[in-house]
Amino acid sequence: MDLKIRNIILWSWVVIIALAAGIAGFGKWYWSAGFLLAAGWVCVNFILTVALIKQALIRRSKQGIYLIILVKFPVLYVGGFYVLGMKVFPVASVLAGITAMFGMLFITGVQKLWTLQR
Repeated sequence: MDLKIRNIILWSWVVIIALAAGIAGFGKWYWSAGFLLAAGWVCVNFILTVALIKQALIRRSKQGIYLIILVKFPVLYVGGFYVLGMKVFPVASVLAGITAMFGMLFITGVQKLWTLQR
């Protein structure tokens, strides 16, 4: 994985874990777990999307593309549907985790691009 992408994911997780610890500090353990699960789901999805783009554009490996698609779509999306369908975690916590991770990926990505242009 590219160092820039690794740093973006690392700093995103630092903030996500701090937010989840703050949520758990209020006694909302299920909320915190749903938040972390959703953030992890977005992170894995992001990593697989980057790998898929690299396989398609740089390496041009059909076997690599098929393997990533086989993991990404059936496993990741069916797993996410199953988690939401089980209703173990509050839906709002899952949505908050997804939104927070997308927000952190966006903010850290823009910050990294901003510092590269200076």
